[in-house]
Amino acid sequence: MQTSIETIRLVCKLLSDPAQSHRSIARLCQVCHKTVKRIQVRIETEHLDVRTIQDNDLYRLFSHSKVTVHATSTIDWQTLHNDMQKRDMTMQLAWEEYRTINNDGISYSQYCRQYRQWRKTIKVSLRQTHRAGESIFIDFCGRTMPICDKKTGEDWKAQVFVGVCGASGYIFAVAVKSQKITDFLSAHMQMLAHINGVPKYIVTDNLKSAVIKNTKETIELNRAYTELAEHYGFIIVPARPRRPKDKAMAEVGVQIVQRWVLARLRNQVFFSLDELNQQIEHWMIELNQRITKTYTVSRTERLESIDRPALRRLPILPYAYSAWAYNQRVDDSYHVLFNGKRYSVPYQFAHRTVDVRATDDVVEVFWQRERIARHAVTSDLVTSDPAHRPDNHQFANDTTPDNMRDWARNVGIATLQFVEANLSDTRHYAAKLKSLINLKREVRQHDWQASLEAACAFVIHMKCFSVSRLRSVLKRHSFEPTQSTTKPIHHSNIRGADYYAGNTGGVV
Repeated sequence: MQTSIETIRLVCKLLSDPAQSHRSIARLCQVCHKTVKRIQVRIETEHLDVRTIQDNDLYRLFSHSKVTVHATSTIDWQTLHNDMQKRDMTMQLAWEEYRTINNDGISYSQYCRQYRQWRKTIKVSLRQTHRAGESIFIDFCGRTMPICDKKTGEDWKAQVFVGVCGASGYIFAVAVKSQKITDFLSAHMQMLAHINGVPKYIVTDNLKSAVIKNTKETIELNRAYTELAEHYGFIIVPARPRRPKDKAMAEVGVQIVQRWVLARLRNQVFFSLDELNQQIEHWMIELNQRITKTYTVSRTERLESIDRPALRRLPILPYAYSAWAYNQRVDDSYHVLFNGKRYSVPYQFAHRTVDVRATDDVVEVFWQRERIARHAVTSDLVTSDPAHRPDNHQFANDTTPDNMRDWARNVGIATLQFVEANLSDTRHYAAKLKSLINLKREVRQHDWQASLEAACAFVIHMKCFSVSRLRSVLKRHSFEPTQSTTKPIHHSNIRGADYYAGNTGGVV
């Protein structure tokens, strides 16, 4: 079965980490370890730069009996487990150090198997080995917190975001408005600022703000989340669907936050997120400073001594949020619709599907990860770049939306109002623009310039903005008022005012 492009790119990122084996990468990406090896060989052979290669090129390149535990073993497995959390520590090195002391000790394979068996005897939260500064596990609490609206008195539900550092077990929690992408990314930024560093991996659940699609065949991440990861420099690792052990730290962290923090706040009334987060922060400080049977040293101390020294530095520039729209179809006028406005792309991309990225100031259009258009955000319903037109359209500037408006403005207010009404129909924009272009040509051919303003005023009064209806009105002159009275007839048999005044000039 063919490996997806998203999965190949994720494998390539993980291959750059020398601490990851082929089998560990295979587990993270849900592929065979032989597939990982094949991808690595192909990249090294072709000398590829995965950051710049296009999807088409990637498609072309990649389409195609139990051991008994030694009864007299004196190995301190807890010490080994703690050592394995340290950076660059390997089982091979630990075994070699063990054999220097015990010349007749067990073999490397037995050493590894006995360690795995020992890990099964301890708590779930300690089974996985997490290196310092390597991973943070995130999830949302199943329990929400009600916040009362002061104006309406109604409650709305705040979501509680939880992040757990893998090595130290340090827990971060913050309440946000929703699980939507903007709040999801905001929670990440607050978490990374709080721990003052960036891990190598963030393991996330499969909510839509993080993962669009996660199957055995493909992994598709939310593009805005991917941008955040690229800005901070961490790798997104989605947990496998219906595999809670992949994010066991997050599951345990959520349970602790719900029992230790949210349960204490169940009877309090909050009127804002800030009030709620102040209380959450207070109890989280106490939680992380507690000493328990599992953590003989507090989580805060473990964060400072284990995770924080290994975390990467935060980027200097803050992250700027971008809104994304995926698989948007370019119409035959080589414009794409985004948030009710249309933006041009090079004419070669007409009828193709593209992705649109927007910030507060700029709208960018991408095709297969390559930017093909960039526009400044304006109040205009249509934004066009003349460079996007083909050669035969460069000489047809009088048919552009802006020139159609200028032409209508020169005719009159009613004509401009009629043209604007048609151009504002974003759903049938291309068809409406074509109809207006044909109307403009017919106005010249039939010499309707003098009648056009009155005809537009007539159809607007009738609340009809159809170009075909306007054409019919122009042909029939329906906008002209009908004559309801006849002109007076003047002849000799008509008696005038003089007759009734007695000045008849003769005898009747």
